[in-house]
Amino acid sequence: MQSPSWIILITQMMFLGPNTANAVFQNYFANRSDGRMETPMCDDGNTLNFSAGEDGQPNALIYNTFDRVVIVCVLPVIVALGLFTNVSFLFVVARVPRMRTVTNLYLVQLAASDLLFLVLTEIQKLVYYSASPLTMDMSVAGYAGSVALYFVVQLVHTETMILVSVVALEKYFAIFKPLHFRAHWSQGNRSRAIKMSIGTWVLSAVVVITVGPWVSDFRLTCIVWPEYSEFDGIPDRMYTLKVISEVVTTYELVTVHQRDSLWYTITFVIIASANSVLFVRIVRALNMRVMPIGPQNAVLEARITRTRNQVAWMLVVNGVIFFVLMAPRKFYDLARTISMNTGHDLLGYRPRSYILNAFSILTYLNSAVNPMVYSVVSLRYRRAFRRAFTFQQRKTTFLN
Repeated sequence: MQSPSWIILITQMMFLGPNTANAVFQNYFANRSDGRMETPMCDDGNTLNFSAGEDGQPNALIYNTFDRVVIVCVLPVIVALGLFTNVSFLFVVARVPRMRTVTNLYLVQLAASDLLFLVLTEIQKLVYYSASPLTMDMSVAGYAGSVALYFVVQLVHTETMILVSVVALEKYFAIFKPLHFRAHWSQGNRSRAIKMSIGTWVLSAVVVITVGPWVSDFRLTCIVWPEYSEFDGIPDRMYTLKVISEVVTTYELVTVHQRDSLWYTITFVIIASANSVLFVRIVRALNMRVMPIGPQNAVLEARITRTRNQVAWMLVVNGVIFFVLMAPRKFYDLARTISMNTGHDLLGYRPRSYILNAFSILTYLNSAVNPMVYSVVSLRYRRAFRRAFTFQQRKTTFLN
């Protein structure tokens, strides 16, 4: 049977119900001529036998106490904070007319992306956690659900990285080419910003599709548990979506959270480096004293310069925080790639669990703190927040 393209499959998933869509995906892979993911069965290649103590540590497959605390207590608090801060920012932009600028168009999309990322990733974690005690068990979502979640989460995550870069680039040109790039909401700027916004989403989709799980495996793992009471009632089968092309053992597949692809990590390093150059040049420009054209314009120009500098500093601080919070996970993924290619495991399962949970906290914080940065650094944004949440009736006159 000629296999349909992944585009057709994704389209079917969008318009069919979840059960039907999952059946379409399962049927597609069950009838592939290359033999990948035909009717799954337990064999020596996909079975972990812990009864004889030969295949590793069985506790590495199960949520530990720190996992539970982070998933159930810590991350939901950060998600609630992120919902409050990002929704508040969207409300401010909608309520205060002078906040409708080109820069804020990008920041609105950044807030929306952060909201989607926080909600989807936490729902994903809670669903997996409540459905199975095994950390990498994705059986509850099925292949279609796992692919859809992976695509959307990676899409909004990539979009945030690109939007931060676009905002830095916009502010760079606003400072060094002020006559060509202005932040006010004029017709020409609005058209340019909308085109740029569409371009960022298209680019994000291309990046995710390039490294996405369209050629991945939904792997069955069978488990023979030790004959201890602590393992009673734990499932002896689990499915895991393998999204990396490297060869991994069955034990690694179900105990090690899969890292980003090397190409994706390198892309992050390149973008972070480019942003660093922009940030340095912007900061240098902000530290230069601009002389007024004439005495009569000194007060006005000083006010304009002060507002511009506050917004620029706000964006620089926001961008630096973004890359600082994201960098540890990316460099860890790079180190893991190097260690796996040399045949050495970077860390044991317990310290690895602590580190990955810490990275999750940093990633969630990154999506929650942006509006707080806006208010702390910029007087303009603080005033807009106060005005938006001051519910006073506006006086109406014939001149309004």
